[in-house]
Amino acid sequence: MEVLAQLPHDIVEPDDLKSYIEASKNDPLRTKKIVISIFASKYLVKRKDGSAFDKQHYYKNPLMYKNKFEEDYLPYVNFLVTGAYYDPKQPRVVTIDGLKKA
Repeated sequence: MEVLAQLPHDIVEPDDLKSYIEASKNDPLRTKKIVISIFASKYLVKRKDGSAFDKQHYYKNPLMYKNKFEEDYLPYVNFLVTGAYYDPKQPRVVTIDGLKKA
């Protein structure tokens, strides 16, 4: 983050990423900036049963969750830097099939 912050950048909330990218297509100044979005766990997965995300529940019951990053955010990401902890029981954030679709 320290290195990226030294470059021209905008920080965009994950839920605003799609609209930011769409608006950037017509703004040459934005296309020269790095877009930084920080994806907390709640942006990466969702409960299979449709209930609200709960971080503690997710860590205790990862099999009850599925990937949401690929569908909701990956189409708007060109470069991904990750430093997240991963447990093999958790859904993968990015899969080969997801990359092919994006």
